[in-house]
Amino acid sequence: VGTDEDIFYKNWSASTSSWITTEVVSTESTSRSSFPSLAVDSTGTIHIAWDDNTVYAGAGADRDIFYKQWKAFSSSWTTT
Repeated sequence: VGTDEDIFYKNWSASTSSWITTEVVSTESTSRSSFPSLAVDSTGTIHIAWDDNTVYAGAGADRDIFYKQWKAFSSSWTTT
């Protein structure tokens, strides 16, 4: 969100036959987020990883890998 490039997620609801609100996944990002990879495991947990140029936790101006997961019971993205 802002002037950087973010990773977004949008879910299709089969019960309402409509798209659910778009969510920003790369909320920690202040720079370019790119190359997202998404997978869903057997429990329905969504896993997403991406490359990001954000200076994160004092790591300096380099590329970092970010990861989040979405669990249906909490209906939210968590950083692990």
